[in-house]
Amino acid sequence: MACAVAPNWPFFLVFRLLCGITASSPIAVVGGLFADIYDDPITRGRAMAFFMAATTCGPALAPAISGFLSVLTWRWTFWAGLIIAGASLMFLLFMPETYGPAILKRKAQRMRRDTGNPNIFAPIELEKKGARQMITITLTRPIRMILFEAIVLFSCLYLSIAYAIFYLFFEAYPLVFEGVYGFNTGTAGLPFLAIGVGAFLSTAIFIGWDSALIRAKKTNALWAQIEEYRRLPLACIGGPLYVISLFWLGWTANSNIHWI
Repeated sequence: MACAVAPNWPFFLVFRLLCGITASSPIAVVGGLFADIYDDPITRGRAMAFFMAATTCGPALAPAISGFLSVLTWRWTFWAGLIIAGASLMFLLFMPETYGPAILKRKAQRMRRDTGNPNIFAPIELEKKGARQMITITLTRPIRMILFEAIVLFSCLYLSIAYAIFYLFFEAYPLVFEGVYGFNTGTAGLPFLAIGVGAFLSTAIFIGWDSALIRAKKTNALWAQIEEYRRLPLACIGGPLYVISLFWLGWTANSNIHWI
């Protein structure tokens, strides 16, 4: 809402920064959320795959929606986002706590209140907390994992490139479909829908690979016993496809070649 009513450009930039910071929270914590909900790693992995595909649909649908709404006024783009966020907020209000230590803390508080025994504590209540603990442990943990865990470092680099390419399309598509093929602002957002279709196709591939991995583990296949190798073939397929898709888009962005 703040972006929709921003009076000038500096205010708009500040509000967009705040939107980006707060919107990054769900992606940061959803892995832990699924770990709390699903004990089975197979179910957890598949739920995460569907979540990542669903989160891709937002950026894929947004250009089409904003392209048609911006004809009225650019502010309507943000009013539409507020409407969608407001509708989803109702589901968030009924979402229960899933973090185990927090649930134990609530249980301990309830038991202290019911029994009158002040010596009942949950483990999380006995932990040392404060600014020093947050700075030296919590905030530095991601940095330490990147520096000392090679698999975390290279996974982050791979995902950084993947996200960079994905969001570069938001700049490239208007140049191609508006500048080369003459689409208007509304229809130029429709090609982004193909990204959402691709996300769900990749989810189907992931589930198929997951089923093959389960069978390989049952037959004691050597590669299936090594944790680092279990998902590596998917990245080996996806990496070259990125390169092929970029060349495909660049070489075929010509008015003499059909836009499909």
